[in-house]
Amino acid sequence: MPLRSSTKILIGAICVGAIGFLGFRVVPDYLIMRESFDPLVPGEVNILGVDTTKGYYIVVANQVAQLVLGSRGGFESPEKQESGGDQEKRRIPLRDMLGALQGDSAAMGKFVMTMNQINDSSLPAYPIVWNANDIQKAIDGDPVLTKKLEQDMNVRLDGSPTETLRFAAILEGIVIESPVTVKIVKQGKTSHVTGNLREEFRPRFMRDLEGQIAEEGKLTKEMMQTYYIVSAQKLLEDPSKCENIRSSLQSRISKSRMKQLAELPEQLLNSITVVVNDSFIEDGSYSTYEGSDGKSQHNMTIKLNEEGRRRLWQYSAKHRGEQLLVVWNGVAIAAPRMEQAIPFAEVQIKQISDQGLIEDTLDSIKRLNQNRKEKP
Repeated sequence: MPLRSSTKILIGAICVGAIGFLGFRVVPDYLIMRESFDPLVPGEVNILGVDTTKGYYIVVANQVAQLVLGSRGGFESPEKQESGGDQEKRRIPLRDMLGALQGDSAAMGKFVMTMNQINDSSLPAYPIVWNANDIQKAIDGDPVLTKKLEQDMNVRLDGSPTETLRFAAILEGIVIESPVTVKIVKQGKTSHVTGNLREEFRPRFMRDLEGQIAEEGKLTKEMMQTYYIVSAQKLLEDPSKCENIRSSLQSRISKSRMKQLAELPEQLLNSITVVVNDSFIEDGSYSTYEGSDGKSQHNMTIKLNEEGRRRLWQYSAKHRGEQLLVVWNGVAIAAPRMEQAIPFAEVQIKQISDQGLIEDTLDSIKRLNQNRKEKP
């Protein structure tokens, strides 16, 4: 029985619709997935991809992103995550992290210190800084550097006390500055960024002397000198109690330690992908509504250009279930999890409580776009 014209049209429409639907589903696999994009460095406004399979995940609370070590990867509210108790949380210095990805050595140094829980707030206000290279020369026997290093520490390399007391050495010691090189691999391209790590070093003799002085409260320099002479005499009478300063310093600046200090920063930086930066964002807007708690909530929409759309589409198709981190000027805005591919040019970020943060982000986008238009 021949088909009626209307039936033919209907079947044709269904076939076209099916082909269109299937085409929409297979495009990411056959076209988008095959596109090759150069790796990006962060800009002022960024959408970052976070690989949550590396043993941690990201949570944003009060515009602060935290690295949570552990296997738990579910996207939960900050309150639920805080109640875990047994997870080690470590705040990520986002501004330094982005600077490190940009190749900024100063930012890398700060990032390495923070990720290794080395606090620079404990360093002296006016430190006596020794770089690792000069320390190595002193250890190897350079007479000028050895003498100066021993004077600054107030202890010889063999651990015995010097004849005179430098009072600042008791409380401050020296600050060692060591280069830590981090290897960053993005889409097959490798770069090395070196940052300087600073940390205090005080010989055990000085720390013990500080403890004795602290027990007596406020002391004059003459009284401190007396304590030093007495303690030094005891150490000279029993050289076995002398610390091997040469060995202590060597372990601080060793290549194996520098490699170890680079491990966690390297792991994190290589788990971050700059999916799009502000050069791919054309415009943005936001809307406001009342949340279930009666407080104002905001949805921010970011409009991407064509390449930005394809970059996000490819990344989201490859990394379903992982997190995106939306960042403005080193401040975390949100950390949504991608449940499916995002093929659209307009991306909506929901439930942002800080209206001022949204407005600052949108102002930056407009300013950056205007600057690009004005460039010849």
